[in-house]
Amino acid sequence: MRSISNSDFSLLIDKLPIVMQYAKENITTSDLKAYNALRMLSMLHKKLVKQNHINSNRNDKE
Repeated sequence: MRSISNSDFSLLIDKLPIVMQYAKENITTSDLKAYNALRMLSMLHKKLVKQNHINSNRNDKE
């Protein structure tokens, strides 16, 4: 299994909520593969928040 660098991991943590919000707005419930992928991303995000105590109210400055 490959490892992920700290900078890549930080980027993932920062951008994952943005990706999930975009997906929520554009995925229809009839697209089961995309809907399940979004559900998996949501579970990953919850796990990352729990493990790293991420402040979810942090603003994206870019």
